[in-house]
Amino acid sequence: MKQLKGRNNLERVRENKDSHALRKQLIGDPADRDRRYKNLLAWDKCIDTVNIASPHILKTDSESYTLAYEWIDGKSVQDMCAESGKHPSKKILADLAANLARINSLPNVSASDKAEPSSVNNEFLLALKKEEYANLSGGEITLIGILQHDYQLIHAVDHFFQRFHRSKHHIGMCHGDFRLDQVMLGNNGQLYMVDFEEFHYGYTICDIAGLIGSLFFNALFKVFSSAPDALSETIDYAGYYQSEEMKALDEVAPLLSLCVTTYEKKLGEEIDPDEIAYFVAWFMIERIISRAKFVFKISPADKAILGIARAIILEPADFTDLICSSRKED
Repeated sequence: MKQLKGRNNLERVRENKDSHALRKQLIGDPADRDRRYKNLLAWDKCIDTVNIASPHILKTDSESYTLAYEWIDGKSVQDMCAESGKHPSKKILADLAANLARINSLPNVSASDKAEPSSVNNEFLLALKKEEYANLSGGEITLIGILQHDYQLIHAVDHFFQRFHRSKHHIGMCHGDFRLDQVMLGNNGQLYMVDFEEFHYGYTICDIAGLIGSLFFNALFKVFSSAPDALSETIDYAGYYQSEEMKALDEVAPLLSLCVTTYEKKLGEEIDPDEIAYFVAWFMIERIISRAKFVFKISPADKAILGIARAIILEPADFTDLICSSRKED
């Protein structure tokens, strides 16, 4: 049996003499584990309805919270991009945006008893529970300490989400944790959407922001984790990174536009560009926090990306121009 990476216990097991299965055992807080288990069951019932390729559940064990899934021979789109150093193809991105719109158009089939859509959790900016604080890594302590003292950011986030929750928005079923590593590209060329533990009824803009945010994050990380070929005291590092950032933005902007326009067309409604900007920035902040769990010290690349996310929340116009200018060209 091959042990795989993930927040749950994942194993590749032999289903029969001709095939394998992915066995997933959910772990963690009992209430949260039960919630995620029900979400996975709810999604499995929807797969054929929305005509999206996603591995079906083969077996379940409710006592051990274990599920066996169809095995997919392939790799995640995120890993594929990391290995090639390139963004996903336009076809892959268009297919993913359309699939998200299909999911977001589902009626409420949530496993939760609550009828109200879930909101975005930004409480950690104000305070942490003692249990949460006790389990923080060194990187998280530093990062959340910085964020909680950034009163300008806290005010901007609070103001935005208060306004957002008072407005009417498209709500429906959401993947809930969408990133490029939640998509598998099979060796047969088929795209499979996976990991629906956060499948829920909520604000659908979070899903498309996850797709755009993944692309944007990857483009920035490639820039800030690189260095000039020749290290020298005479190199203008600020100028170098600014130039490389502009090149990366010119490359990724048409792809961001493609995702938005495809999603809007399939969904049948337009999305507020400012709201896209805010949720993409929020995705990036949560991504940096998630990465900080595994380190004692935040990397310079993560700090740079965090600074860009902060700038988008305070002044979203530059990011919306990045998308809208490219959309006009389309």
